[in-house]
Amino acid sequence: MEIVTPTWAITVLVCLFGGLFAFAVARYNAYRTASAKFRSSVLDALSDFYPTFTRWDGAAFGEELKNKFPILQAAVTDFEASLLWCKKGDLRKAWVRYCNATGRDCDMNTYLHYFDSYGPGGNQAEATAKAQALFHSNVAALLAFASKT
Repeated sequence: MEIVTPTWAITVLVCLFGGLFAFAVARYNAYRTASAKFRSSVLDALSDFYPTFTRWDGAAFGEELKNKFPILQAAVTDFEASLLWCKKGDLRKAWVRYCNATGRDCDMNTYLHYFDSYGPGGNQAEATAKAQALFHSNVAALLAFASKT
């Protein structure tokens, strides 16, 4: 008894796998392009503060971050479109952690968690170092979504 393999079924399967592969490659290339654009946008906007601090001067720092907010918001929104659905929520959480300490949308673009308030009897240098470390970790968390291509 001879087994007959229908050639149309093999052709359909090959076309399906070929299309799936082409879609995956196109999606990966789009992600790499968006990733490089996002990374460069964030690093350009925050060049005075990340990865090394060339300037850190309290309230003026907060005003500079507020001025950079539209650039970074656009970069996050554009990049979010290229992420898988399961990563979009994590990027949104990292963005909210970067923008405010409370996690509420009404507090977006406040940056109060980066001010070096040291209170009575506190150490200003220690408070500044804490604020800088928090800022550094929040920016690193945003950049972690973009591969280094």
